[in-house]
Amino acid sequence: MDTNHPVINFRESPQPLQCGRFHLRYYRFFLAMVYTIMEINASDDLLPNITLGFKHYDSCYNEVSYRSVHPLLSDKKQFPSFLRTSHNADYEVLALAQLLKYFNWTWVGIIFSDNDLGRSGAQLVSREIENNGGCIAFNEILPIVNFMESVYRIVDVIQKSRATVIIAYCTIESFIPLIEEASIHNITDKVWVVTTSWSISSDFPRKEFLTTLNGSLGIATRHGNIPGFKEFLYSLQPSVSLDDLLLLHYIKNINFNNTEGEQIYFDANGDVPLFLDILNWQMFPNGSNQYVDIGSFDARALNGQELKILDNKILWNTGHSQIPVSVCSDPCPRGHRRATIQGQKICCFDCLPCSEGEILNPNDDSKCLKCPEDQWPDSMKERCLPKIIQFLSYDEPLGSSLACISVLFCLITFSAFCLFIAKRKTPIVKANNRELSYLLLISLMFGFLCSLAFIGRPNLKTCMIRQVLFAVIFSFCISVILAKTVTVIMIFSATNPDSKLKRLVAMRIPVYIVPVCTMGQIILCIVWLARAAPFAEFNMAAEIGIIVIECNEGSRVLFACVLGYMGLLAAISLLVACLARKLPDTFNETKFITFSMLVFASVWLTFIPAYLSTKGKQTVAVEIFAILSSMAGLLVCIFIPKCYIILLHPEMNSKQYITGRNTRNQRT
Repeated sequence: MDTNHPVINFRESPQPLQCGRFHLRYYRFFLAMVYTIMEINASDDLLPNITLGFKHYDSCYNEVSYRSVHPLLSDKKQFPSFLRTSHNADYEVLALAQLLKYFNWTWVGIIFSDNDLGRSGAQLVSREIENNGGCIAFNEILPIVNFMESVYRIVDVIQKSRATVIIAYCTIESFIPLIEEASIHNITDKVWVVTTSWSISSDFPRKEFLTTLNGSLGIATRHGNIPGFKEFLYSLQPSVSLDDLLLLHYIKNINFNNTEGEQIYFDANGDVPLFLDILNWQMFPNGSNQYVDIGSFDARALNGQELKILDNKILWNTGHSQIPVSVCSDPCPRGHRRATIQGQKICCFDCLPCSEGEILNPNDDSKCLKCPEDQWPDSMKERCLPKIIQFLSYDEPLGSSLACISVLFCLITFSAFCLFIAKRKTPIVKANNRELSYLLLISLMFGFLCSLAFIGRPNLKTCMIRQVLFAVIFSFCISVILAKTVTVIMIFSATNPDSKLKRLVAMRIPVYIVPVCTMGQIILCIVWLARAAPFAEFNMAAEIGIIVIECNEGSRVLFACVLGYMGLLAAISLLVACLARKLPDTFNETKFITFSMLVFASVWLTFIPAYLSTKGKQTVAVEIFAILSSMAGLLVCIFIPKCYIILLHPEMNSKQYITGRNTRNQRT
């Protein structure tokens, strides 16, 4: 029976509870118990020579009963002889929490009755949901007093809330007005999760109620067939209407399989094993409806395997099989972490991207993890991947192009060297000391080839060799140019009787310039290698997501000394060439040397900012380009004009041409 609650004004004794309408469903439950007792009495195996009896009271669906699920009844100090024929309501909470977790519903509302069972159940289910990482959008009580005012307010809360899933932990009597008001407001986009205390099909006769509740989920005591029960019901007459404590000990310790093959026993609290059916209320366009068994919850199963759901059998209120979403905030995109909003629950959050070099923590999506130094996040910032190893290699277009240019210029220089050897007795080759020209061409060839040491994967040997080769070859080359310039000056001094430099010609100073200047650089390089030699290192900060293998110069001070020494030689050579550029020698190459040294200085002055502004393998490419450019400048400015005369104007490479030109110069 339903209960009609009397008005309580605290001025007079309250009237007793009055039963309302007759519940055929609960009457069937009672008859099932009666039938069970009769079957036990008729059995020769269960309780031989003992006959069970019972007294029947109508609790109006409100007091202790044989089917009560109230958790308090498991307290054997207060209720030592109470044994359930139904499960403990606290166990329902475990099933509800796992059901929500299964569908990833983290933002749910709870509506509960204003009684002990409702309050304790709502508190317990809230705790279980929060333990599983969910949050409660709202907790609303269906009170006994001012009932409809609360209904209106709760419906308003439901409409405004983003929670799609609502747990109804209340009695059917208090829930019917609520669902009626919800149907009036056409609230059909919610998923109601109900407990075992009522059935949609029998308690909601009106179609608009059923439409509102379509697609809802419920948990129910396991359905089973009782052999002979149907016949028993049909044999009952309308007039058909646990005391011997000696039986209590035996009943508490029973353990048998029923006719369905299920094990029946009571635990220490007098509770039966929990096995629930998960039901889905489905309504069809033609108006028909039914409960569909979509899974089960077995508390006796292994941890994590209690809940089993058949997703393909579920039909939601939208008419689709896609699981509704019930969250406060949408899940964060990949590579974004959850950032809690101040004053809000943990299920309501903002999404912030992980910082550069970080991935989302796989164990805590509210935190990001920094990748190891040799790793970098993937595009989704979900995994740390090994960084790309980068260096200027022969396999890539830039490296192979620079290598080809180096070899090409080396061949051109070698061709000029061969031409000078072949024309070694001609005036243009003999002028300005042809031996120094040979040395300069050879040093240029090695200078072009030394750039190849900068291409390929750096290691300890290549890092030491390439900078030393570069420094020594360039110093040797500039020393030769300085010697050639000094040679021009001393040759002119020998023809001038009044020159103070005439006596220095016999000392053959240019012969000593090359070895002395080169030896100075060699000594610096030896000290550099001995004190802090260059070495290969992994630069993980040069470029994002890349490990650049590059040469660390060791001591920056000594490396600066080596470069400074080359700069000093170049400056001296440029100064001397500028002073000697107007000397009236027939093949005076000091003008070309001056121009070549200006090109050389320009290249290396431009190299410094370009070198500092590039990263990774581009830095090495800039240095190679500077080497090739400066060497090519020397080759083009000093030797190409001579090769032009030798090959295209041989008449200019003769004694007659030289004699005539000298005569004109003297007249001038």
